[in-house]
Amino acid sequence: MSIWPLGGFPNVDNRGLPCQMANGVTTKATLAGARISPQARIAKLNSEGLMTFTDFSHPDSVHVSSSRISAGKSVMIALPEHSVSVVTLEVEL
Repeated sequence: MSIWPLGGFPNVDNRGLPCQMANGVTTKATLAGARISPQARIAKLNSEGLMTFTDFSHPDSVHVSSSRISAGKSVMIALPEHSVSVVTLEVEL
């Protein structure tokens, strides 16, 4: 059994957020020690299924989307199924 709330383990530098690829999940990240900008950017690599791939016959089967999300001391992050997401936070000086 994993001690991490979403299953799995963080990446080597402890900045990754593990998730289960077969199910979407919404999680809350709370940050301490820095003033975070009220806006963040999220980029998602997504497809219709875990075994989906892009090829010449289906060039758009796997796609990237990017959007802005509300951030701050806490940020709610919706991680869709079949995806990999990267959230970029900006620190206010």
